[in-house]
Amino acid sequence: MYGFAQPTITRDVYRTRSPCSARHSSGFASKICSMKRALVAEDFTAVEGLRLPAAIVARRGERFAAREGSVYIMRSPARSAARYDLAPGVVALAPGLAWLPATHTLIAADAHLAYEDVIGGAMPLWSTTEIAALLSLVVAQLGAREIVFLGDIVHGSMMSEGAMRTVREALDLLRASATVTLVAGNHEGRSRAFAVLGATVEACERDGWLLVHGDRPARLGTRTIIGHLHPSLHMGGGATVPAFVASEMLVCVPALTPYSSGLDVLGDDFARAIGGWAVTRRDAHVVAIAGERVFPFGGLATLRTTLGRSAVASARQPSRFRKKHLRSDR
Repeated sequence: MYGFAQPTITRDVYRTRSPCSARHSSGFASKICSMKRALVAEDFTAVEGLRLPAAIVARRGERFAAREGSVYIMRSPARSAARYDLAPGVVALAPGLAWLPATHTLIAADAHLAYEDVIGGAMPLWSTTEIAALLSLVVAQLGAREIVFLGDIVHGSMMSEGAMRTVREALDLLRASATVTLVAGNHEGRSRAFAVLGATVEACERDGWLLVHGDRPARLGTRTIIGHLHPSLHMGGGATVPAFVASEMLVCVPALTPYSSGLDVLGDDFARAIGGWAVTRRDAHVVAIAGERVFPFGGLATLRTTLGRSAVASARQPSRFRKKHLRSDR
């Protein structure tokens, strides 16, 4: 038994125990704070040797701009908090989960359960049990009625009997406290990992938002919440932190797995990905996660311009995103 009974895990502990702890440790919270202070500075400010001209620094508060005859909100950096409103009816929670308060729905993306077994590693399935404990804790704290997994629930459908049992126990734990809806992703493959997960759905709708994995063509004109992209903010030196990216029509939820460094939200690969939903950098804003806080960085376009040198360096490097995933089974 893995001791599911007492879910005392927090995102901070969960991330720090990861083999990728250097990327996700809450120690980066102070670095994030200094970057955010630079974004709202009134004069030149140095962050890790990068000087930021005031002419391109975002001002405090919300700014508005016209686009094709309409008006939309240009988000600016804000104080860190335990939660933050991403879009109408969608809230970012510090563990990296999205929350729909109207229906008490908790959204988790890209858990990649049984990762250690699927890759053939001789390691215990610690991430599966701790993800289940984390979700159980948040469900209890918020009184959530439903948990929706946005695809890539498991890292692959081919796993040992022991791993199958562990995944089933984790899901049974969650079902004991809330309804669990499983949206299939690309890692479930054509079988949709039925032997492990049971029934899955291709999409569902909650609170006027379409919930899908995000690996298939977009349904334009529909407000959508996706996973799949593993959005993260790359901070230099190989360090990354998970991040939400949101607009009025699209919300990208960060991956729950601790094993992915993620896709750099400042890079061109990410811009092309959200472009499939007719969303541009000017439409979107970034909310990073570190420890038990979320850090609203403001508009994606402004952030990329302000941290221009980092964005250029990222664009020149091949994306590591594809290397972090196994091919789905056929």
